[in-house]
Amino acid sequence: MVQGMSSQKLTIWFQSQTGSTGHSDGPGGGGSDHQQYHYSGTFISSHIPWNSPWITNDLVPFSLGCETLETGKLPGVCPISKEKRMRPFQSTTDPQLQAFLQQVSRWPLALRDLHQRIAACFARPEPRRHALLYLQAILSDIPRKNGWQIAEHARLASPSGIQRLLSRAVWDEAAVRDALRSALVQTLLSPAPVPTPTEAEPLFPILVIDESGFPKRGTHSAGVQPQYCGVSGRVENCQVGVFLSYVTALGHGLIDREVYVPEQWCCDPARRQAAHIPASLTFRTKPELAQRMIQRTQSAHLPICWVVADTVYGHCPDLRQWVEEQATPMR
Repeated sequence: MVQGMSSQKLTIWFQSQTGSTGHSDGPGGGGSDHQQYHYSGTFISSHIPWNSPWITNDLVPFSLGCETLETGKLPGVCPISKEKRMRPFQSTTDPQLQAFLQQVSRWPLALRDLHQRIAACFARPEPRRHALLYLQAILSDIPRKNGWQIAEHARLASPSGIQRLLSRAVWDEAAVRDALRSALVQTLLSPAPVPTPTEAEPLFPILVIDESGFPKRGTHSAGVQPQYCGVSGRVENCQVGVFLSYVTALGHGLIDREVYVPEQWCCDPARRQAAHIPASLTFRTKPELAQRMIQRTQSAHLPICWVVADTVYGHCPDLRQWVEEQATPMR
């Protein structure tokens, strides 16, 4: 057992296999059955001579209870309470971080519950199962979220199932969007408080409109072309998506999205067909896509106090006028 450690000396207590104890300072050291044995070795530059030649096979390490050390029963050993170099045990985890880690530990079960909500949106069991595997991989720490990496994380023989889920499998993506929005709103909306006469104008809930770019190397992804990418802050080959976030005093989350398909794509039937873009899709500007998502939010009867966006949308007079007509301020 380690009695104490400093930058100079390390003291270890041993008990013989025959049951007797004694104290040995080197070859020839002996003792009676009631005498304490220990070995004092230097502790310099993290080197401890554990293979000292005078330690024989009849000595084995043993540990003592904390009460033994606290009462100072061993000769020459001060109680732990008097040891200045030792600090009392204390948790080093911040209470807020500990609460967050407890929430994270419940995420796998919450993800399965969420998957049950959207299970009816899939026509066959295979894409339904692949959807759960896909979500688990997206939330994991794998470096790249492509088909092969996701398949390897899911222990699949090939990425064909994941690729089919995202390209040709039959499932109702609009119903999945609505189910996820309902689940999120149930978490973020607290019971409505009773308003008081002196209470200020409510700030939440807020709709936040923003876009994000996804850099691409090829030219076959739907809507990809050289355009401004917010991720890199410059014009480059990328896809652009317009997103709608719902913000309350309890948190925020994405509730809707639209892929921005440039006008050049909409006027190229061969390219549209190769990218599986439906014929019903027509060109819409980014503010028009934002308005479309706000309309879906209104159809779901979600409370909205404010709509906020950056200059791309705030400088669009048609969008500002439409939002104001809905009796919802826009900033």
